[in-house]
Amino acid sequence: MKKKLLMTMALSLLLAGNPMVSWNTPSTFAEASSTAQEGKYDAYFAEYRNQVNPELWEKYDDYVIYFYANHQYDSYQLTALNTYEKNKKLKKSTLSKGKAAMKNIVIPNYKKFLAGIKSIKPTQPELITIHHKLIKSTSIRLEALILYQQYISSKNLDERFVEKHYIKMNTANALSLEFRQEISDYAEQF
Repeated sequence: MKKKLLMTMALSLLLAGNPMVSWNTPSTFAEASSTAQEGKYDAYFAEYRNQVNPELWEKYDDYVIYFYANHQYDSYQLTALNTYEKNKKLKKSTLSKGKAAMKNIVIPNYKKFLAGIKSIKPTQPELITIHHKLIKSTSIRLEALILYQQYISSKNLDERFVEKHYIKMNTANALSLEFRQEISDYAEQF
């Protein structure tokens, strides 16, 4: 019970992109693998790994490496989505600020987040399938953010852009929830 709670809390921090947590994470999945083998994450592995069924150690190790590799890109997503939320409800007086925020902060940071998670290459087949769902939801959310940028940049605030934006955002949110459930279910085996 305690182990599942700790894994769920760690997963929640990953998915929420909590800025209060700062791990020194590797820049690529390959680096994460080699770094973990060199002992950088020995404390983490030692603390929880011994509680895992030895038959699942390889899957567990791959999951932990995946967790750390994913976590390093959270700040990009957090910055993009927090800025988007702050600028979502615009008035005529704040429209230019919103346009600048979308162009200079939201879209570039979300593109970095997407590029980062695309660079992660998990090795376990189940984890690969789950990871593809994360990539798909992130790609759709980026499309939604671009549509919102087009909406606030259009001369007459063309409503077609905002309608498409909300449809894509809802789709991305649904896929994100599926990803969270699947990664949580995957982690429960440990």
